[in-house]
Amino acid sequence: MPLPRERKEVEAESVAYLVAAEAGLDTSPYSFPYIARWANGDLDLIRQAGERSVTAARTLTADLEAHLTRELQPTTAVSDPLAPASVAPDLTVAQPALELD
Repeated sequence: MPLPRERKEVEAESVAYLVAAEAGLDTSPYSFPYIARWANGDLDLIRQAGERSVTAARTLTADLEAHLTRELQPTTAVSDPLAPASVAPDLTVAQPALELD
């Protein structure tokens, strides 16, 4: 049985709020009124949606963290085409030949 639109909206915005909060973004000025409007004062709806929302948000943040950790790891296979050549300069100083008379 498909979920009612109200439940979907409350769950979706709750997940968005939780994931954004984990990233350090405060979306409460938008999220709280949006959730309240769609819940229409139904606290049972908010509780039920909350359980699924927390589970979904935890999954998303864990997956996102794992993905970003992999993406931000330095690799040696890819080089920066704009980086200077990695040829070490020859720093040896040529000594003049000594002529002995």
